[in-house]
Amino acid sequence: MDFKTAVANEILTALKAAFGTADITPESIAAGLEIPPDTALGDYAFPCFKLSKALHKSPMMIADALAANIHADFLGKVESVKGYLNFFIDRATYAEKVISLALAQGENYGADNSGAGRTVVLDYSSINIAKRFHIGHLSTTMIGNSLYRLHKFFGWRAVGVNHLGDWGTQFGKMIAAYKRWGDHDTVASGGVDEMVKLYVRFNQEAEQDPALNDEGRMWFKKIEDGDPEALEIFNWFKSVTLEDAERVYDLLGVTFDSYAGESFYNDKMQPVIDELKEKNLLIEDKGAQIVDLRDYGMPPALILRSDGATL
Repeated sequence: MDFKTAVANEILTALKAAFGTADITPESIAAGLEIPPDTALGDYAFPCFKLSKALHKSPMMIADALAANIHADFLGKVESVKGYLNFFIDRATYAEKVISLALAQGENYGADNSGAGRTVVLDYSSINIAKRFHIGHLSTTMIGNSLYRLHKFFGWRAVGVNHLGDWGTQFGKMIAAYKRWGDHDTVASGGVDEMVKLYVRFNQEAEQDPALNDEGRMWFKKIEDGDPEALEIFNWFKSVTLEDAERVYDLLGVTFDSYAGESFYNDKMQPVIDELKEKNLLIEDKGAQIVDLRDYGMPPALILRSDGATL
C-alpha cells in the first residue's frame, strides 16, 4: 500500500466534504505531506497553511474540519495540531489486511501485469557438454533463474535459455577417445565422470602422439558434416550430460524453455559463409578463412579453420 497516496486521497475527500471544493490534485497534496521528525507527532503530517489562502480560512480551522471528516480504517488516529494534520497509521489493521491478502492471493501476492505484451530472453547456466555442472555455474544459474521468475511474476513472456557449450574440436577428441578406449556400457554407467576420463586420456596420449589431434579434428568435421555415426555418439554424450545436470537443476528448482546450444547454429552457418563470400569479405590466412577487421581496430574474425570446420 502506498500510504502517502492513500493519505493524500483521504485529505482530498475530506476537503470536498468539509468545503465542497476539489480545486487541488492528489499529487499536489502528496507533495505537501511531510514525515515528522518525532514519531510522537505521527507517521505523516500535512500543513494546512497552503490551503488557507484558497479557502479564506485559518489553517487551524481547516485542520479541525479535515480531521473531523477523515475516517479511513488504515489510520489509527488523525490529530489537528496548530494548523497541521497529523496522521497515525494503524499498523495492526494494516498488518491484518496484508496477511489476509497474501493468504488469499498465495503465490500471486504482489504480482502485477506491468510486463504484459513484452518478451525477455534470459541466457543462464550455459553448462558444457561432457563436463559436470560445477560451482562456477551456480551464480549465473541462480541469478538467471531468479530474473526469469521475477519477469514472469510481473507479466512478461520470459524465455529461459540454457546456451550449451556443445561445439568445438573437443567433441571430436571425445569421440576419438571413445572409439579408441571407451565402450557404451562403461560410459552409460560412469556418465560424465567416464567421459572426462576419456578426454583427459586423449590429451595425455596426444602429448606423445600429436597425430591424435588430427583424428580429433576429423571426427569434429564429421559432426559438422552430419555424419550419422558421429552425430549419434555426439547426441548421446549430450543426453548423458543433460540427464546428470537435470538432477542438479531439479534440486535447485531451475527450469529452461530452450537448450539451443552452440551446435544449434551449425546448419545456419553456411548461409552466413555464402554471404561473406559473395561480398568478398573472406580472406585466406594460413589455410583458414577470416574477415579482416583491422580497419575497425579489432583482431580478425576466424570463420573457417584450416580443416574447413567452423567455430
